[in-house]
Amino acid sequence: MSHPPVATYRLQFGRHLDFDQAAELVPYLARLGISHVYSSPYLQSVPGSTHGYDVVDPTRVNDELGGAEGLVRFRAALRRAGLGEILDIVPNHMAAMPEKNLWWRDVLEHGPASRYARFFDLDWDPPESKLRQRVLLPILADHYGLELERGAFHVARRGASFSVEYYEHDMPIALNSIGTLLLRAGAHTHDVELESVGAVIGTVEGAELDAVRASLSEALTRPGVADAIDRLINEVSASPDELHELLDKQHYRLAFWRTATDELDYRRFFDIANLVALRVEDPVVFAQTHALVIGWLHSGELDGIRLDHIDGLRDPETYLRRVRAAAPRSYVVVEKILAADERLPESWPVEGTTGYDGARVLDGIFIDAAGATRLEDDYSVFADTMATFADEAVRAKHDALGLLRADFRRVTEVAQRVCESDRRFRDYTRREITAVVGALLENMPVYRTYIVERCEPQDAEALHQAQARAFNRDEGLDKRLSSFIVGVLLGSAGDDGRHVEFRARFQQLSGAVMAKGVEDTAYYRYVALLALNEVGADQRAKGCSVEQFHQECLYRATIMQHSMIATSTHDTKRGEDVRSRLCALTFEPERFASLVTKWWSRHRNVDFDDANTAWFTYQTLLGAWPIDRERFRPVMEKSVRESKTHTSWLNVNEVYERQLHAFVDRVLTDSVFVAELESLVATIDLDANHVSIARTLLKATMPGVPDTYQGAELMHRVLVDPDNRQAVNWAERRAALDRVEQVDFDLLSAEECKLAVLTHALRLRATHSDSFSGAFTPLEVRGADAQDVIAYMRGNDVVVVVARRASARQASVNLPSGNWHDVLRQGAATDMSAATDISTVTDTSAATDTSTATDTSTATDTSTVTNTFDCATMPFALMIRTS
Repeated sequence: MSHPPVATYRLQFGRHLDFDQAAELVPYLARLGISHVYSSPYLQSVPGSTHGYDVVDPTRVNDELGGAEGLVRFRAALRRAGLGEILDIVPNHMAAMPEKNLWWRDVLEHGPASRYARFFDLDWDPPESKLRQRVLLPILADHYGLELERGAFHVARRGASFSVEYYEHDMPIALNSIGTLLLRAGAHTHDVELESVGAVIGTVEGAELDAVRASLSEALTRPGVADAIDRLINEVSASPDELHELLDKQHYRLAFWRTATDELDYRRFFDIANLVALRVEDPVVFAQTHALVIGWLHSGELDGIRLDHIDGLRDPETYLRRVRAAAPRSYVVVEKILAADERLPESWPVEGTTGYDGARVLDGIFIDAAGATRLEDDYSVFADTMATFADEAVRAKHDALGLLRADFRRVTEVAQRVCESDRRFRDYTRREITAVVGALLENMPVYRTYIVERCEPQDAEALHQAQARAFNRDEGLDKRLSSFIVGVLLGSAGDDGRHVEFRARFQQLSGAVMAKGVEDTAYYRYVALLALNEVGADQRAKGCSVEQFHQECLYRATIMQHSMIATSTHDTKRGEDVRSRLCALTFEPERFASLVTKWWSRHRNVDFDDANTAWFTYQTLLGAWPIDRERFRPVMEKSVRESKTHTSWLNVNEVYERQLHAFVDRVLTDSVFVAELESLVATIDLDANHVSIARTLLKATMPGVPDTYQGAELMHRVLVDPDNRQAVNWAERRAALDRVEQVDFDLLSAEECKLAVLTHALRLRATHSDSFSGAFTPLEVRGADAQDVIAYMRGNDVVVVVARRASARQASVNLPSGNWHDVLRQGAATDMSAATDISTVTDTSAATDTSTATDTSTATDTSTVTNTFDCATMPFALMIRTS
C-alpha cells in the first residue's frame, strides 16, 4: 500500500448529493483535515436509489449523479485539494431488475443458455419440478391466476424484441417461444418468409437465434407485418388461456410475492428478493463486475475500496486475494462485523475492517457497566420479561430461519445428501437433519466461519460453541448427528464435493441468519439500553474498561494500524450523538426508570398496552430530542416492523400500527411530558456532550484510520436510515469551522468543541504521521478517578488524556519529560503551565499508590522525571511535545 489514509470522510451520494455538489464540498473537507473522501457506491444502480447498493450495471457510473463526466469533475476537485478517494463497492449482489439490469434480463430470456447464467447464484435443478430450468419471479401482488384473469399482464413489442408488462415490471419473452404467433402473423399477411421464421424459431439457440432475430427485424419492415403481429399480441394479452400458454414457455415463473420465502431458487441479499446474489468466486464474473473499479485503481484515479458484505461471499479469502492481486498497492477494507472476542482472519490480505469494531469499543468505554445493569433490571420489571438478550437473540435467529426458508431448505438438502452418502448416517430423516442444522445456525456466536481448505482455531471454537449452546437449549437434539455435521463443517469428516458445498452454503447462510436475527430483529425486541443495540456491540460486557480499551489499541497498533474506526455509518441504528446521551444515561439510570413509569401511566390505554415499545419510544426520544413527528413516526413504524412482534414488513398489522401512531401522537403532544423530557435531556447533556467530544478525540488519535460520517463533525442526532441520509446543512458546518479557527476553544459551544477536537486532531495526524503510525503506549494514571481516565502516548511526542465522564477529575497523569503544547488551546504555554500542575514534578520511581492505576505493563520508563497533567483542570487534552 503506497499511501494509507490519514482520515476519511463518508459521503452518501443520492438525491441530496451528486458529483458536482460533492466537488463544491471538497475545499471544506480538506480544511477539516481528512486525507480521503470515502464514497458510497456510485456505479449504475436502480433509478432513484437512496444508497447505491442495488447496482444494475457495474460497468457504468450512475447517470443520476452526473455520470462519467460528473465523476471526472469531482475527482479533479479532489486532486486540486490534494485529497484521495476510497469507493464502496458491492461484490455480493445486483438488483434483479430486468428493465435496467441487462445481464439479469438475458438470463430471464435465455435461461441456462444465457451467457450470464453463470453470473448469478441460481439453482437450475431444484427439487420442485415446476422450477427446473426456471427462475422464480415473486413480484405479483396477488396469486398468478387471479392476476392473469384480471388482465394485469400485457404483451409488448419493441422492434424484434417482445416482453410482458406487469405494472412497472417488464420481463423479456424468449424469441423462440413465439413461433406460433409468427406463423399466424405470416398466414394473415401471406408472408411466406415470416411463416418460415415462425416454423424454425422454436428450435434454435445462440448465434442461430441472433440470425433468426435479424430475419424477423427485416420482416417487420414489410407492409402489414408489424400491424399483424401487434394485433395478435393484443389478442394474446386479452386471452388468459393464450397468455398463460405463452408465459408457461418462459425461463421464469411469475408468482405471488409471498412465495419467495419458501420457494425462491436463487440466493439473495438476506431476505430481499430483488437483490440477486452474484457468483463472484467465478473468475469471469469477477473480471466483468470489477473491471471498471480495478481500472480506476490501476490508473490512480482511485486509492482504495471498501468491500461491502464480505460475509455473503462463498470464499471471502480467495476473493480478497484476487482483489489484492489485481490492485496490489491499493487500500482495501472489508465490511465485517466482529464479535467482541473475534479477530479478523490474519490471512486476509486487507488493511482491516470498516470500523464497527472500533465503534463498539468507543461506545463501550463511555458506558458504566453498573448503570447499564441497573437499567436492564428496571427494564425487565417495566416490560415484565425474564428474557435475556441471549435468549432473545436465539429466538430471533430461529424466526430469521423462517424468513430465509428457501435458503435454509437448500442448505438442509445438501446436508441430507451428505448424510445419504455415509452409510452410518443415511437413515437420518430430513426432519432430524433440519433440526440439527437449524440449531447450529441459531447458536453461532459469530456471523460466520471461513473454512475452505483449512480450519483455523477461531473457526473451530465458534462451531464447538454453537454445538454446546444448542445442546444446552435442547437436550433432545441428536448428539451423534450433530457431531457428524460439525465434523463436516470443520473438514474433519472428509472433503468430497458434497461436503464442500454444504460447508460453503452453511457459512453463507450463517451470516444472513445472524444479521436478520440480531441486527434486524433482536435489537428491536430487547431494548434495555439502546446504546448497546448497534451492529457489533457487546451486550454481555455492557461496556469496556480502560484496560480493555488499551488492549484493543495495542492490538490495532501492531496488527490493524490502518483499519477504519467509525462512530457513525449509513447502517448505524442511531447516530453517534444519540448514543452519547444513551451512554451518559448509564451514569445515573435511576431517574430514567422512575420517569418512564410515570410517563407510561399517562400514555398507555386499552388500545395500546405495549410496555416494551413504550420503553423503546421514551429512550429513543431521549437520545434524539428534539425530533418532530414527521421524522419520528417513520422511525417507530420501521422499528416495530423489524421487531416482528406485533407487526412486520411481510404481515402489516394495520390496527396495531394505528394504535402505535396514536400513542406517539399522545406522547409528542403532552406538554408535561415534553417539559420533563427536556429537563432530563438538559441534565444528561452535561455528560453526553462530554462523551461526544471525548469519543471524537479518542477516534481521531487511537491506532487506525478515523472515519467521519457525513455531517457528524457536528452533533449528529439522527436515527435509523433513511433518517440518517437526510440532507446535510453544509453552510452551517462551514460557518462552524470558520468559528473554530477564529475563536478560543474555551469559548466554543459543545457542538463546536466536537468539531474543533476533530479538525485539530486530524491536522495533527497529518503533520505528525510518524507519531500516529508509531507505538501506542498507555500512561500511568493516579488518583481516586484513575479507573475513569484514559491516557496514552502515540509515538514519542503526542499525548492524549480523556476522562470517561466529565466529573472524573480526581486523577493525574505522569507525562514524559519535556515541554508540552496544548493543541486544542492554541494560546497555552509550551511548558503546559496553563494546563498542568507542574509544581508536582516527581520522580515516579518512588510512587507508592498504584492500586487505582491503569495497566502499565507497556507504560513509558517510569524512572524518568516527568511533568504531571492534572485532570482537575480539564477532562480531556491533546498535547504535543515541543522539546
